[in-house]
Amino acid sequence: MFKFLFVVLLAFSSLHAEFVVVANKEFPSDKIESKELKKLFLRKQKFVSSLKIVPFNLPKSSELRSYFENKILKMSESSLKAYWMQRHYDGVRPPKQVSSVSAMKNYVLKVAGAIGYLPRNEVSSEMKILTVLDR
Repeated sequence: MFKFLFVVLLAFSSLHAEFVVVANKEFPSDKIESKELKKLFLRKQKFVSSLKIVPFNLPKSSELRSYFENKILKMSESSLKAYWMQRHYDGVRPPKQVSSVSAMKNYVLKVAGAIGYLPRNEVSSEMKILTVLDR
């Protein structure tokens, strides 16, 4: 019975976990609005102040990526695919895709201007939390 309750609580907590948008410590602001975040991830805006921003995405199979795209970008996977096909002809590439949460952490820590999203429990004290996304 205890194991069952533990599994249920664990599943419930992951459904309601907080996710955060994080940036490298060099990021010139301590917070970010959803509109600006959307512009950065759709590559419509490339700089914040004078710092070139490098957005990173988790793999397409990631539940967190789907959540981020729906909540922040407000676009489905098919809409994004069409968007990036069109932007490709303008010479604009989508954000770089990392292989895992661990890789996302490494890039955000090491790349000036890096911005990404993580489960809150994965955030390092060496990163800036720009916004919290409740599920």
